Amino acid sequence: MFIPITPQINDYAFGRFRELPSPLLGSTPPWLMQIPVNHKISLGSDIIHFIKFIQLNPSEKDKRKQLIKQVTKVIDSLKIISKNGKPKVSFVSPQTPSCVTLYGSEKSNLALPFSDIDISLSGDFININSTIAFQFISDALANACICNEVLSLPLARIPLLKMKGIQDEINIDISIDNQNGIETTKLIGRLCHKNSMLRPLVILIRYLLHQAGFTSVMSGGLNTFMITLLVYSFLEMYNTGNITGGVPDNDIGSVFITFLQHFGYDFNYSKYGISVGVECSYFEKASRGWLDSKRPCMLTIENPFDETSNLTPNVYLTPSIKTYFANCLQWILPSMGDDIYLFLPSNSRLARIISLPEELLNRNK
Repeated sequence: MFIPITPQINDYAFGRFRELPSPLLGSTPPWLMQIPVNHKISLGSDIIHFIKFIQLNPSEKDKRKQLIKQVTKVIDSLKIISKNGKPKVSFVSPQTPSCVTLYGSEKSNLALPFSDIDISLSGDFININSTIAFQFISDALANACICNEVLSLPLARIPLLKMKGIQDEINIDISIDNQNGIETTKLIGRLCHKNSMLRPLVILIRYLLHQAGFTSVMSGGLNTFMITLLVYSFLEMYNTGNITGGVPDNDIGSVFITFLQHFGYDFNYSKYGISVGVECSYFEKASRGWLDSKRPCMLTIENPFDETSNLTPNVYLTPSIKTYFANCLQWILPSMGDDIYLFLPSNSRLARIISLPEELLNRNK
């Protein structure tokens, strides 16, 4: 049985102490259960097996596809009409082309079991008040016994309706005319196609940040797009030979360790920002007026769609994230007397920094 021994470290995202993992005592994590107990593996193999374990399985994919199909059918059946100067809704046969566009991690193949489904609406919904549009949609999906409303944010910079599937409790975020989200998803797809190591490394680092409470932008953390740009810039600058002059490292284990070393210890967050342009590079934050004297250590990433814009002005958890990466590196390195490269499944090094809640422990059984 997989039982992490878990000391507490401060979780700044929620202002409380939470449990994070430390070394396991002789137990094999679920992603290595199929490996013979006496067969030694590398950290790279450990990571690859974890990615296969934590990514959506066929059953989860089918459930999410079914929910998307049901939600799309209902929304495409809503016809907005004007009656006495007020918008009303009527039900018609599903319209084509669909006004629903899928984007986000579900579209870019970075979704994890806890990921929301993101959709953007076009057509008639753009031309009416967001509050009214969300009320029409929420009522229609609830009456069809598909979703229940969780939260409506019609006045946000990008209006957002958060709902939850009734059958499988999958979260779905509905926005209106979210062109930025759609273009962001396309860019992530292009970057993943360009660098095959990007997807698995993003999934791993995103999971680590998620379990520590560092993936909420509203709480000062990093969203999937920011994580993707951070990882991509690292891979392009430090794993292509462009800067180091060396040969690209194809071992995801050693690349992961170098990433933790770089962003846990080496990178100067106070001085430099990250650009993911035609070529990835660093720039001096002060030269662009992006150095916050009150919070000089914040991660700064240039918006790839607008080089004059700082994508991460509110990632105030940067010092905590840096410390977290540094701690992960210390936890994952070989212990005194260990083989530097190989270990038994019961001594998984990745399991030293991975914590799995009960629902994830049992999901593939």
